[in-house]
Amino acid sequence: MSEEKPRSYEVSIEIDAPPSEVWKAIASAEGITKWFAPEAKVTPGKGGTVFVSWGPGMEGTSNIEVWEENQHLCVTTYRSQPYGCAPGAPSAEPEPQPLRIAVDYFLESEGGKTVLRLVHSGFGTSAGWDAEIESTKRGWPTFFRVMKHGIEYHPNDPAKPVTLSIPSPHHSTEAWKRFETAITVDNGRYTLRSPEETVHGKSLLYGERHFAGAVEEWNNALVSIVCESYPGATDSVLYFMLTLYGPAIEKAEAIGARWNKALTALVA
Repeated sequence: MSEEKPRSYEVSIEIDAPPSEVWKAIASAEGITKWFAPEAKVTPGKGGTVFVSWGPGMEGTSNIEVWEENQHLCVTTYRSQPYGCAPGAPSAEPEPQPLRIAVDYFLESEGGKTVLRLVHSGFGTSAGWDAEIESTKRGWPTFFRVMKHGIEYHPNDPAKPVTLSIPSPHHSTEAWKRFETAITVDNGRYTLRSPEETVHGKSLLYGERHFAGAVEEWNNALVSIVCESYPGATDSVLYFMLTLYGPAIEKAEAIGARWNKALTALVA
């Protein structure tokens, strides 16, 4: 193991709900599937486990080291190498000893709201870990935005994710310019157009090849669109991440098919 201290970072978000509601989102299988992974299993309590899956080959189990209800949850895994989350990233030699990779969730009540602070720690110091750090550091705010939206606007509704990965032969800068021909953002609202439909809503984030907004036509769903190029690559991937709620989940397959077609043509 390197003598240098393993790396970490923090992410936080304020949610208009008491800690008990946020705790359900991070510490129960039903809660986790509404914002993080489509499949989850939780054996609660210290010494328990959290299993999450995005499909075969994209799954994992973490151990629960801290379980302080409505206050602090810590889940850990031990790994000798980073995840292969970025094609083209430098390869990493196995660590002499497995590293303790921890995700700590801290909940603090402020004026009837909850500040959720996440500390992701234990990353190795070699360049091979850089891609995992950058990928997860950019990913957590997107997931937290889904959690916040679901808790605040759809607390009792079932949720269903629709995730598309659209490859583009262009670098992310050029691919994003092509995507921007289909979107208009003005005065806190947006319009997103495809050949088959146009959707509108409140714009939550727009900039640095990242857009997030509520979709009025789909029962106030939440969509995030991100474009990434991996280190040294000349091509890119456009990620379309949509969470549908309530009766809109029946439209998930059709929406995914329409927008997969439209976005593929747009960034080709």
